[in-house]
Amino acid sequence: MSRLKRTVLKIFLAIPVLVVSLGALAQVGEYPTGPVRIVVPFPPGGPSDVLARVIGQKLSVKWGQPVLIDNRPGGLTVTGALEVKRAPADGSVILTAIDATYAINPFIFTTLPYSPMEDFEHVSLIATQSAVLLTNKTAPAQNLQGLIEYAKKNPGALNYAAATTSLQLAGALFDKMAGVKTTMIPYKGNAEAAKAILSGEVHFSFDGIAANAPHIKSGTLHAIATTGLKRSPSLPDVPTLDELGLKGFELRIWNGFSVPKKTPKAVIDKIQRDTKEALNAPDVKEKLLALGLEVVGSTPGEFMDTIKKDSSRYQPIIKDMGLKVQ
Repeated sequence: MSRLKRTVLKIFLAIPVLVVSLGALAQVGEYPTGPVRIVVPFPPGGPSDVLARVIGQKLSVKWGQPVLIDNRPGGLTVTGALEVKRAPADGSVILTAIDATYAINPFIFTTLPYSPMEDFEHVSLIATQSAVLLTNKTAPAQNLQGLIEYAKKNPGALNYAAATTSLQLAGALFDKMAGVKTTMIPYKGNAEAAKAILSGEVHFSFDGIAANAPHIKSGTLHAIATTGLKRSPSLPDVPTLDELGLKGFELRIWNGFSVPKKTPKAVIDKIQRDTKEALNAPDVKEKLLALGLEVVGSTPGEFMDTIKKDSSRYQPIIKDMGLKVQ
């Protein structure tokens, strides 16, 4: 084969690669071409909702397109997850998932109508927070030891609010590690759970710091402990359950962005980059930290690693406790 023919052949073989590359660049440049919907699987007012709205506002300015918040509560985040699973795979619909969506629900539902890995592309872990153990003025005790002593003397009498399966798991872990039996009262969202403890419907709750920060500061609610192994920077004076004697107690709540499976990689990468940029804005960090949310902005791979790690950690605990949703 002559040198000229070889050169022509190389150019011909390179054309498909060039077309694909140009197509990907065009896709990034064009996205989004219309409104983007961020599905929040909770009612308005909770931390996931606040987080989505803060990021959505920044993305709307960046993209020059409306970014709409679509609250789809119900089914322990299943309703929202299904909404996004069935959406077009073009980046026009984004799910604000939580840890329970991917790392807990698969092990507590007899039949879960989605697969965390097969039905979604995972864009970025966007924020994380410790939960906080709260009591109100109706609680029989305002410290950990007092609660445990009361629960041991009165099995099932203490009740607590839980808005998500991760917070239900926090309560179950508390029962197991403290050797007590309490009663979980489920609520559709963090805002409803916060209202329940404020009104005295329940004695205590495991909840996100975000929904309760103002009440903790005002003294309406008492923060007994947080659920991470390290103190929350939002509540530096509040000890962890690990510090107070429940050694090894750890549960952290996280939020992440996901899109339907088969969404183009170029679109996923653009959403991830622009989301990270939004999270790094000083005003966003300050606003979210005041609510107990610590920004992350991970890569898709790091987000998937978090899902796998927590799934492996929670599965045996859930099995051992017999937590199930029919």
